[in-house]
This record gives sequence, C-alpha cells and structure tokens, in this order.
Amino acid sequence: MASPTPPECLECAKFYRHQPHARCLVCNDFRLEETLLCDLNRMIQKPDPFLCHAFQPRLQLAGTGGDGQPTKPRPTPPRSQLQFLRDFLKSDQIKYQTALALQKLAQDPDEIIANLKFHLVWNTSHRRSVFTPPKTYFENLFDLFLGFGELVGGMAALMWLAPEQVHIYVESDGEKSIEAIVKKLKSSSFQAIQKKFPDLQPRLGIGDGLWDKAYFLETIG
Repeated sequence: MASPTPPECLECAKFYRHQPHARCLVCNDFRLEETLLCDLNRMIQKPDPFLCHAFQPRLQLAGTGGDGQPTKPRPTPPRSQLQFLRDFLKSDQIKYQTALALQKLAQDPDEIIANLKFHLVWNTSHRRSVFTPPKTYFENLFDLFLGFGELVGGMAALMWLAPEQVHIYVESDGEKSIEAIVKKLKSSSFQAIQKKFPDLQPRLGIGDGLWDKAYFLETIG
C-alpha cells in the first residue's frame, strides 16, 4: 500500500509545471524535472512529520518574504561552471583512461574490460540549502570527489553543485555495485566536508546527516 502524499507535496502539485529545476543548469541540460528531487526526498521520510526545505507556501504578501522584507530573485548560476563540466568530460584525463583501456584490450583480446559511466544525483538532508552560495564550495568539493577514485574502482567527479543537491560523474570497473559506490561516496564525503567546513554543521538538523539516503542513477556510457 502506497504511503499518503504529504500535504506540502499536494500544495506544490497545484502549481507544478513540467520543467527542470530552475536553479540547476545540469538539470536543465539533462532534462531532469523538479519532481525527481521531490521523489528522492519522499522516499526516505514518513508523510507525518515531513520536512522539505524546498517547499515555499504560495499564499504570501506580494513582493515580501516571511520577514516582511522585499524578496530578491535568486541569481542564475554562472554558465561557466557548465562549460567547465563539458570541458572536463573531454579532458586529457578521460582520453587517457579510454586509450589505456583500448591498449590493454589490444594486448590481450580475451581480457574483458568494463568501463561503466554513471550520472548520480542526490539531495542534502530534507533538501536543506546547505551549500550557499555553491561557488564557495565547488572547487574544494570537486577536488574532494576526484580523490575518491579508488573507492569507486575508477574515477568520481563533481559535475554540479546546487545549494541542496549534487550531481556526480562516476567511471567504474564494475567490480563494485552501484549501491556500494554511492554509500562510500556519501559517507566519505560527509566526513571530509565536516572536517573541511565545520561552519556547515549549524545548517543541518539535529541528528541529521549531510545527505539523504535516496539517490538517482542513470547510465551514460
């Protein structure tokens, strides 16, 4: 029996339009709709009580926020980060790994070489806006995930960072299950981020971790 839908989600559904997350250029590029992030949040919570920090009540004074101050439009993320992602996927590092795999295959045609490529997405706990502004944390987290190559049996790279979500590119040799890869990436990154950015702790709820347990996966090669 399916769980009842939380009231906040029903309220959002009244105004939902089929479009990607407006603040995420990678969501726009991959055509990932906002409901995907909502589904991930619902998967790990009970309807009552339910927390979603992306939920915004529609009935409010025009032109003001909850504190009575005028609202300001959210800045559009710089397009240069998306260009950086595209350049990275065409980088010498990617070309080297492909050439190395082909060389090994040429030396021993009977050897099976697996090179699995994944696009992973997951939310922060309850979709809290933890990484605000994202550009402050992007470079450090990019270097952090690059250091997790051994954990995934290949390579991991941060594709995009939003206040309440991450997109991760993973190349794996197939020796580890995707569940094991995600678990390792989440636990290792949480520990490293806690150590590197202790100022983020107050943005998390008491007893909550950094990441939600659910994740989205698609194969891209």
